[in-house]
Amino acid sequence: MILSKPSLHCRLEWRPSKYLQNTLLVLMILAVLSVGISALRWYLSIPLCLLLIYGTYRQIIKHSLSPPCSLFWRAGDSQISVNFAHSSESLTEPRCHQQGPLWIISAQDTSHQYRHFVFLPDTISSRERRLLRLVAATPITQKLE
Repeated sequence: MILSKPSLHCRLEWRPSKYLQNTLLVLMILAVLSVGISALRWYLSIPLCLLLIYGTYRQIIKHSLSPPCSLFWRAGDSQISVNFAHSSESLTEPRCHQQGPLWIISAQDTSHQYRHFVFLPDTISSRERRLLRLVAATPITQKLE
């Protein structure tokens, strides 16, 4: 039996961030420029630049192909529901923290692996940030036996 649960809940739509993709692209360009103006011999700098370009391209493609999903977190609940286009899953032990402009939600799946959902400023509104802060700050309601 559960006493009374707060009716506060948060539904967030996660999608790949264009901001992150553009930032990775700019960082790649800066890295290639820094390798180009370094004192490395040409036979070392060319493969290194190609490796930088390839690695960044793979990360951008991997991020852009990540399926969007919907997260539902009820205040005081110890689970988050994650809904993909064709399936849904329940994650336990949710945690939320902020690092600068990033909001990170971490939770355990059924195989006890932690899954992380990173929300950048272009993927979460200020209203959703306030609501997420309230839901994450609500203590988990204990079940009575």
